[in-house]
Amino acid sequence: MIDSNNLRLLKCAQTEREDNKMSHALTLIPRVLLLLCLATAFGAEAQSNWIADQNGCLHSNPFPQPNETVEWTGGCVAGMGEGSGTLRWYSGGTLRGTYSGSLSAGKLSGRISASFGDGSRYEGEFSDGKRSGVGTYQWADGQRYEGPFVDDQPSGEGTMLWPNGDRYEGSFVEGKRSGKGTVRSAKGDQYVGNFVAGRWSGKGQLRWSNGISYEGDFDNGKATGKGALRWANGDLYEGDVLDGRRTVQGVQRYANGDRYEGGWINGERNGDGVMQYANGDRYEGKFSRNRLIGKGTYQWAHGDRYEGAFAADGPAGAGLYLFKNGDRYEGGFADGKPSGSGTTLSAQGLRYEGESTAGKLTGAGKYLDAAGEVLAGAARLQAQQALSFEFASTVPATKSSAPIKADMVCPKMGAPVVPSVRWVGSASYIVHAEVRGGRIQAVTVVNKIAPEDKDVDARFIDSISRAMINTYECKGDHQIQQQFVFQLS
Repeated sequence: MIDSNNLRLLKCAQTEREDNKMSHALTLIPRVLLLLCLATAFGAEAQSNWIADQNGCLHSNPFPQPNETVEWTGGCVAGMGEGSGTLRWYSGGTLRGTYSGSLSAGKLSGRISASFGDGSRYEGEFSDGKRSGVGTYQWADGQRYEGPFVDDQPSGEGTMLWPNGDRYEGSFVEGKRSGKGTVRSAKGDQYVGNFVAGRWSGKGQLRWSNGISYEGDFDNGKATGKGALRWANGDLYEGDVLDGRRTVQGVQRYANGDRYEGGWINGERNGDGVMQYANGDRYEGKFSRNRLIGKGTYQWAHGDRYEGAFAADGPAGAGLYLFKNGDRYEGGFADGKPSGSGTTLSAQGLRYEGESTAGKLTGAGKYLDAAGEVLAGAARLQAQQALSFEFASTVPATKSSAPIKADMVCPKMGAPVVPSVRWVGSASYIVHAEVRGGRIQAVTVVNKIAPEDKDVDARFIDSISRAMINTYECKGDHQIQQQFVFQLS
């Protein structure tokens, strides 16, 4: 999802570059174009080589190439190019570079204006044949670096601009973005923070144009560590983050007033946690993929409480339901209601031991009074009516709505990259994803016809996840569904 690579300058005729492509996060990718130049040394690679012009005057040539020739219009002192003039550099008779400025002892020195055969240009300071001082390098496609050079590489506070309107402003060290800097995309996405060796590392802040932001730790170009995620609708997460996703432990405050604190996996509530609902309800227990599943306790705001097993956001399995007035039921549950064998006990001591279905007593059991005597006839009927309790509803606040088709709310959807694998066949995946503030936050495979090879299966799923998180642009908050098919022959 977030990545950036180093910038390095080679010869004066060519500079290694970074091309900026923006998606869900900023991604900077290096592209190297090798051309020829006259006198730029590159670090330890500089060599003391010379080439003679049409008059026999020598010029520095640290990187000699076959069939090179030079022409110089300026002076020659002690057999070396000297003073002001224009130097033209040829390879196989083809003009590769033109330098206008001054030479000192056969090396470029002072203010130089240079143009190259591919259309790129450099204008700025040279010293001892290397770019040193303030200068501007512009590629043929319009990408441009402006700022100081040291020993032929960008060093200090500089600016890199891309033809699409993206830009970086900040510190360079030995040709790489290192230290404090800001990257802005033409779309309005922005990263402000620390760079190490060209990648986002340390503390930083990433803001997307749709209003989502992350502030916290970055590692190797990714939002990883401790941080805070904010959504445009007002939701806020604070805690552990891995590659931009909520993980391990954290607190989520929802715009509607709900609050969750506990475990996370891949952006979803998982493990032990506590959900405090805006209406006053409270759940403490196990979560799985955002839902109440496993052992837990649910306390309703009106005073009722359930302790026991949950499935699909409601009581399911063995549990204890305690009413505010002292009534209680202990036994089996299904779909949030008593089901199967159990014991119902009123605050006055009336008891039913037997079967229930969907919260209703079936009557196929024993009714007892407070003294433990079995009731019959009219007394039994009265006890049955007295023990017909109304159980609170399950937990609608956490239930996920049925997912909708992705293309209904996501106008931009990139296709997953087909990984290079040694496998032939057809694989199909149905995926559910959580959309918040227009961005994919979590991707879950709900059904698949997949390869038996677990590595191939994992690579297909990873490709799907990356495509959805990095390329999908959606609207609003939704649960979406999408099918992906891989066919390799």
